[in-house]
Amino acid sequence: MAPPSFPWSSFPRNQHAAATITISSDDSGGSSVHSIIDVSSDDEATSKRKWSREDERAILATIADLHSVNGGVIPPSSTILDELRVNGALGRPGTSSRELSKKVYNMRRKFATSALKAAANGGKLKPRTKHRDKKLYEESQDVWPEMLEDGGYSYWEAKAARRSR
Repeated sequence: MAPPSFPWSSFPRNQHAAATITISSDDSGGSSVHSIIDVSSDDEATSKRKWSREDERAILATIADLHSVNGGVIPPSSTILDELRVNGALGRPGTSSRELSKKVYNMRRKFATSALKAAANGGKLKPRTKHRDKKLYEESQDVWPEMLEDGGYSYWEAKAARRSR
């Protein structure tokens, strides 16, 4: 008789496992002070991040303000960085214009991806979207409203055209 098949499809995918670590100050196993630490993948992701949530919020707010002042044109990263420094809104000391430019590029790409996913889902992000990503998506709508209108399609189309040259 064949063993029963296990219903793998009934398990949710992309679940993050949590681990509990117990630290003891006594090697002999006797009574001692124990520390219990819960570790999850979100903690690991947070420790790898270079930019805080407050920095991302400040960058998006500054770009949105400068975007409206400049007639819909996003200024260069050096101008954005100067504005962030004047306002004292950036929590990362020593940030270069190049680092900020890369961060803005990554946030724009992430927003285009989220806009495309939301458009495919009736204009809403999926319920399993992380809270941080939902907030970035909502705040990015003021910065790149044209991407929201077409679901990020124009961004990806332009990127494909640049690659095919």
